[in-house]
Amino acid sequence: MPRNLKGQTVTSTEFGRAVGMFIEKSAKAPVFITKHARTARVLLDYEEYERLKSRDTRRTFPSAELSDEHRKMIKDAEYGPVDAELEKLMD
Repeated sequence: MPRNLKGQTVTSTEFGRAVGMFIEKSAKAPVFITKHARTARVLLDYEEYERLKSRDTRRTFPSAELSDEHRKMIKDAEYGPVDAELEKLMD
């Protein structure tokens, strides 16, 4: 189970055998579903999902709405190793 989160961890096989029970349990605490010993999914109460989603302050902007200053910042940013295919897209 991920650190600092209370809930129950089940394998995908266990989850498949008792979906209804885990849906009920997820109303009280997240249910972490593992596949090949790694957490693959989290089942949570819908209200909790909405609460978490409302805290997401990220925004996206169509490129046409970006200011010239922001376009220059993006163009001049360092992104690591150059990928020739991506560079073609930027031209």
